[in-house]
Amino acid sequence: MAVQLRQIIEVPCEIDALSRLDVLRQLDDDALAALNVDPSELDEPSTEEEPASGDPDEVADEPYEPALSEDAAHRIDRAIAACLAAYEPRGAYKVFNPAICTLPPKYVEPAIKLVGTMMVFHGQSSYEKLRRATHCALMAATIGPERPEALPANADDLDRAIARACALALVESTADHVNADIVKTALDEELYTDDRLCPGVGDFPLESRSQFVFYTQSEQRLGLKLNADGAFDPPFSTVGVVGMYDPTQKGRRRACGRCKYRSFCSIRAIGMNCHGSKGSFKNL
Repeated sequence: MAVQLRQIIEVPCEIDALSRLDVLRQLDDDALAALNVDPSELDEPSTEEEPASGDPDEVADEPYEPALSEDAAHRIDRAIAACLAAYEPRGAYKVFNPAICTLPPKYVEPAIKLVGTMMVFHGQSSYEKLRRATHCALMAATIGPERPEALPANADDLDRAIARACALALVESTADHVNADIVKTALDEELYTDDRLCPGVGDFPLESRSQFVFYTQSEQRLGLKLNADGAFDPPFSTVGVVGMYDPTQKGRRRACGRCKYRSFCSIRAIGMNCHGSKGSFKNL
């Protein structure tokens, strides 16, 4: 692989917009009720079916958004603007070679080890995700310390809930931008990727987050560390692993119309995509 293994790639994330839908999805039922939003309205219409044109790379001009009252829309838009002005999203990732291993004392538990490190991924979720991977990228993303300016003056409880939801949505968008850079790195090597896996999902141990922080040098590069109780500091942060696969390894079918990175994809910006226009990515 041309990219040096274990070279840290820092990703500046210039995010100038968040969707209301992404913010609403971070709110609990009480906050949604206060905004007169039915949780069922947050289910975006499925993009798994082929569009009417038959082109799975076709992307709708207008993203889906649930209907909101004028007051609810104003509150959310105000919170989004304050959030984007207050925080500094950024991320980093490193590429490694994964290898299947078994663990003592009985050498029966399947696991994934990152070659040249002491890091071992435990659990079936990570094993199934990475056992066929040629490479994988450990990633970390944060928006920085909590900022009081992200709250409007005279904020009530609902304003605070919306501000927190905006910060969480911004973390996810930051992680998506880092993930998109990993996708581009994979494309340069004629590899493809799948969705990232985060500690705490399935049986992927939450305590493995400390290894992500260590191997991405997140404390030095992003100001991201773990507290004594294992929580992120700053709290609005995340880590994950993305597998990179040889095109012979068949995965779910990919298409721009289904991809959540499509709105800021640097590959589409030059008239290409990561599954058809370069390499052998069709029908993966």
